[in-house]
Amino acid sequence: ISRSYALRMRGSGVYSDVGTDQLTQVYGGYSAELIPGFDRVKQAVDNTRGEVILYNGQIVEAYYHASAGGHTENSENIWSAALPYLRAVPSPYDQYAIRYPYQSGGWPANTYDWAKKITRSQLASIIMDWNSRRLKDGRVNEIIDIGSLEGIEISRLDANGKETASQRVTELKFIGTTGKKSFYRDNIRSILGLKSTLFDIEFDSKITVLDGNASKVSFNSLKDLKAIDGSGALDYVNPDSDDCFVIGKESTRNIARSFDSLTIKGRGHGHGIGLSQWGAQGMAAEKGANYKEIIRHYYTGVDIKRVY
Repeated sequence: ISRSYALRMRGSGVYSDVGTDQLTQVYGGYSAELIPGFDRVKQAVDNTRGEVILYNGQIVEAYYHASAGGHTENSENIWSAALPYLRAVPSPYDQYAIRYPYQSGGWPANTYDWAKKITRSQLASIIMDWNSRRLKDGRVNEIIDIGSLEGIEISRLDANGKETASQRVTELKFIGTTGKKSFYRDNIRSILGLKSTLFDIEFDSKITVLDGNASKVSFNSLKDLKAIDGSGALDYVNPDSDDCFVIGKESTRNIARSFDSLTIKGRGHGHGIGLSQWGAQGMAAEKGANYKEIIRHYYTGVDIKRVY
């Protein structure tokens, strides 16, 4: 996989070419090769010498990531190009990471299942820092200028109006008092520093609406919302005086008018395209799959061929 990626990207540009620095690879030096078990890595390289992954006779863009969180995604729902060999597939063995002993920071279990809590003040600081860096870089079109934050909307729809196969988020929209600002596909990870786009957002106090387009809208304010009152009439909610409730099957809950924090609960680590490293390791360890079976699972319709 790494060989295919390197050969495909070779000479394709300053940001795509594979170099010797940490931008594209991390090599621990000869001492790293002395670590117990590393001989298997060298053996794998030697045994597959000259082999690459092909689609219609061309070396593929063999993207990979740490963990798909249970399911990979179609390439166009993460970046832009729809590549026929980068299709969404189940990745059930990603859970293999949970079985490993915890290391620094909860790794590797937190590559599969993770959560991030952000307070209201932290979110304001994140937006301010984002705007400052974008202004400094001259990328004013990416500035979030929406007034006071009132809600966040997430959508999982692809370009055809259907939900993404893995349930990854394709749009994150900040809703404020003076406007809205959206981020799309893999850019969503940048603004909030997330491990993946496979997540849900929970407010400590919230109103969540699931509309007909499979979009979840979470509000921390009752402004501009309509409700059906006791007489059956539809009217705007007065956020300063009206008390609103959600009537469920077993209980009735008051809707609070503000939130102090939000929690983002997600799965996976990385963009979610192509091979999942933990999923591949689990396939080998638990299913007994060989490298060709793993490659053909994660890269749709490909061939494996020795070219030198």
